[in-house]
Amino acid sequence: MIDPITLEVIRETLVSTVREMRVTLVRTAYSSILYEGEDFSCVLMDGDAQIVAMSKGADHPLHIVPIGWSMKAVREKFGDDIHPGDLFLHNDPYTGGTHLNDVALIHPLFADGRLFVFPVVRAHWGDVGGMSPGSLSGGATEIFQEGVRIPPIRVVERGRPNEAVLDLIFANMRGPRERRGDYQAMIGTCRKAAERVEALAARYGAGTVRDAVAELMNRAEGRMRRAIAALPDGEYCYEAHLESGRERLEPLTVRARVVIAGDTITVDLTGTSPQTAGPTNVGPAMAPTGAFTIVKSFLDPGSDVNSGAFRPLTVVKPPGTIVNADPPAPCGGMVEVKYCVETAVQG
Repeated sequence: MIDPITLEVIRETLVSTVREMRVTLVRTAYSSILYEGEDFSCVLMDGDAQIVAMSKGADHPLHIVPIGWSMKAVREKFGDDIHPGDLFLHNDPYTGGTHLNDVALIHPLFADGRLFVFPVVRAHWGDVGGMSPGSLSGGATEIFQEGVRIPPIRVVERGRPNEAVLDLIFANMRGPRERRGDYQAMIGTCRKAAERVEALAARYGAGTVRDAVAELMNRAEGRMRRAIAALPDGEYCYEAHLESGRERLEPLTVRARVVIAGDTITVDLTGTSPQTAGPTNVGPAMAPTGAFTIVKSFLDPGSDVNSGAFRPLTVVKPPGTIVNADPPAPCGGMVEVKYCVETAVQG
């Protein structure tokens, strides 16, 4: 078992690495939405697509929690064909993205021949193509009108950039120089974080760092389970609404049934409105993100955020609804749907 002093040093090193990632990106980004608006988040992940560390109060769960789905999509597509020096881009809402403007850069690291703790940045790009400048439009009726949809794609292979792929991506975006600048800033941010993680592994050993991560996950899970167990068992239902746009007069509804049983919570969104022809839809990652944000904020707000805290929570998200839409529904208004999920869960 890892000793508590070493555990705390490793924990704080991981969190401070994420904080440094934020500073690095602010200082190197090309677009004002990143260096002034700070519409991005940084995280350390592991090979099992679990969140290892993020910085509380700065990085947004809206960006961070779905990265687990993004990493799973990378693993499902590439399997064991992931190597040191590879970099991946992803923004597809239907495989773990938020909306198309939020582009994730995944920087795998390895230790002892296995995926190790590694950095990821998800940042809002000011334009990713589509029918309108800025790539967000209330008039969109399908995701193709919102910009370039990037499934998990390898843009650097064993240290060598795939310039043909990058040219294709940036040629379909307005302001390509700014987009490339932000992309390079994201790479630099991840490389600096990679140096910190590799130094940590060199000091304590990769096995010790893995043990520390597992212990931190277990502690987060334990805190959340104890907080849930202190609540009375029961079933609680609530509805939240948002404007439907041009499609109909009736508002869209997110219906949540929250079941507390022992030390677990199930959020069932059955009965939620069908997906719309407008942009108020989300893919599979956003409803769990909204539910977890509320559960974590109310029951265990003071501790670190990692995937261990997610384990007691199950979210049922019916396909074909605004909380789990089928392609090619547009998803530019994902924030409104996520906030509606949060309102329904906390209601």
